[in-house]
Amino acid sequence: MKKIIIIVAVGIIGFLSYRVIMNRDIFGFETKRMIKEDKEILESGRIVSENRTVNPKTSHRIESLAAEIKNWEKSDDKENSTFQSFPWKDVALSLLKYPERVKFDYDACPDCGNERIKLYFHSPRWTWAKMCGRAGNMVICPHCRLQTSFECSVMN
Repeated sequence: MKKIIIIVAVGIIGFLSYRVIMNRDIFGFETKRMIKEDKEILESGRIVSENRTVNPKTSHRIESLAAEIKNWEKSDDKENSTFQSFPWKDVALSLLKYPERVKFDYDACPDCGNERIKLYFHSPRWTWAKMCGRAGNMVICPHCRLQTSFECSVMN
């Protein structure tokens, strides 16, 4: 009986050790913490970048745009509801984290003629921990509520 208990205990310890080495997030606590931090950034609606090269007028414009688009996927507006490759809240989070890489008036939207915006999209940290993270340049049309292009430059 003692041998069976020892074998089972060694098996459990071995399994947990493997999970710690491979994932380092056995019970999902780290993932939940990352999701909570990103949610707090979105709720605050403030730029979190340490970069001081973004002028106050542009900062305000970025924060206003992020506040607007973070709720687009919740919209019941059927006319403007379109497919997007990433959740809009993740796009808003990228705006707040990488404001120095946002370019307003990038070009004209071929559908509506209004300005499109180029930004650096970086999927949330939990996606990188789960080995499904993506990053790269994205072009969006705020008027059409479209993610018109995404050039993936980093992927895990």
